[in-house]
Amino acid sequence: AGADFESLNSLERAVQVSIRWLGRSIVAPTTTDAFTLCAITMERLLICDGESTTTETLSDRTAFLIGSSPDSRAAVHRAVKRLYDIRSKIVHAGYEGVEIPQLIEIENLALLTLREILKLSKTLTSHEDLKAMLLQTKFGLQDGVGKEK
Repeated sequence: AGADFESLNSLERAVQVSIRWLGRSIVAPTTTDAFTLCAITMERLLICDGESTTTETLSDRTAFLIGSSPDSRAAVHRAVKRLYDIRSKIVHAGYEGVEIPQLIEIENLALLTLREILKLSKTLTSHEDLKAMLLQTKFGLQDGVGKEK
């Protein structure tokens, strides 16, 4: 028996909701639907309640969460921007051309993001804590997630 949803902290609630979105992506009827649900998963994990989602914010946070070196962070940042642009075309223009490799790529990013946040959820108590930690990492106050310089 899990904890009551309202008793969870904001990060735990985000994890629980994102797992539902990710689960729905697995049974989605089309690759486009599955892709969109994976994008929603990442947004829910990395964007705080009441905060606007931007491509740059999502790309930065994903890169600093799962990238382990400057080169890998740059690659993740580029991938998320490219994939989020596809998500925007789906949502705003009705794009239906998602290919299997694109779906696999966003699924993998969503799973990696979830894995890293689950690891951190033992020490972070809110979405705002995650946001602050990733900002510190971005500006070099920490060397990678959870590792003090």
